[in-house]
Amino acid sequence: MRPIAERCRTLLVAGILLLAHFSPAAATEPFSVRGIALGLLLADFKIAPAPDRNRFPDAAPACSDDHPATALSSAAQEALRLGEAEAKAGLVRCAYLRPENGTLVPAGLMVAGALTQAGFVFAPDPKGDLRLAAVWAEGSSADYDRVKMALTKRYGLPQTVIRGYAHDAAGAKLIDETLRWTNSVSQIEIDQRLETQDVNRMAIEYRHEGLANEADKHLKAAGAGEADLL
Repeated sequence: MRPIAERCRTLLVAGILLLAHFSPAAATEPFSVRGIALGLLLADFKIAPAPDRNRFPDAAPACSDDHPATALSSAAQEALRLGEAEAKAGLVRCAYLRPENGTLVPAGLMVAGALTQAGFVFAPDPKGDLRLAAVWAEGSSADYDRVKMALTKRYGLPQTVIRGYAHDAAGAKLIDETLRWTNSVSQIEIDQRLETQDVNRMAIEYRHEGLANEADKHLKAAGAGEADLL
């Protein structure tokens, strides 16, 4: 699914977590971004107003299973594009788009105080309902400390901290950090630098463990490689 990072998950635990999330007795709620909770139904996402309407007043959700009357820019097409395996697995990609010069272009999304470009991936739950499995947002590495501080203030210290280095085009050595917050049903991960693509960009990922792992099972069955999993 992701063009940037590779992760592997445990399917058995995923099924247990997914059932727990949809049980009325479940005590732990999945993480949410801007009030958009992991596990949200696709139908509810589509009718909810877009965040940041003060910045992007004409922004609205658009998804890969829609047929918008307005033409999509190349960037908007890329934001909604499904790979062959993703389509076979029944995934749906969504983003917030806004009109500009007769086409629809991606609208920004503020995440933990940083302006990002965000995408939403919906996957079938065991009943076949499409629910929000993952949110992937990219922004400037210059905003990393702002995001780190905001998430730490809200969720406490991260459970996982990985520190290393990346190098820019000139060979300069840059600090690179990855942090992860987890609860029993979901996780948030921030990567300070996308070292294989652009060291000046950071990534923020919200992931529903049960839904994402269920999607990975279907992606593998559809022939997806490790780099294409959620």
